[in-house]
Amino acid sequence: MGPCGLTGTAILVGYVATRVGRQAGICLDRGMSRLFRDFEGGTLFPHGSVVCIGAFDGLHLGHRMLVRHAVARARACGVPAVAVSFEPLPREFFAPAVPPPRLTLARAKIKGLYEFGADSVGLIRFDDRLSKMSADDFVR
Repeated sequence: MGPCGLTGTAILVGYVATRVGRQAGICLDRGMSRLFRDFEGGTLFPHGSVVCIGAFDGLHLGHRMLVRHAVARARACGVPAVAVSFEPLPREFFAPAVPPPRLTLARAKIKGLYEFGADSVGLIRFDDRLSKMSADDFVR
């Protein structure tokens, strides 16, 4: 049993899920920081994590507050804080003919999420497979 009663569990800022944050593909280390792109492979955080999920399409004050809340909760529990977003944005995937304007490009989004305190950033490929995934499967 880990800190805050976690056993290989992620707190999803209000929700609890198991085995969130798996990857294969890209994994860039920045000291303790990591960038992951998909869910395949082994569990990244076997002792748990606190995860916030969003489009983070502008990194405004609300995004900053959400990420910092997740970071504070992660620090209290002694586990990594993880910010998860999508590329392309789900709105771009479902309406490719009329994509929403980009307020923040991917590189700036990743940099900003790390600056807000995230230990790891998931920039998940939003594709047909992910669009058909159930919510329960997504958080496993």
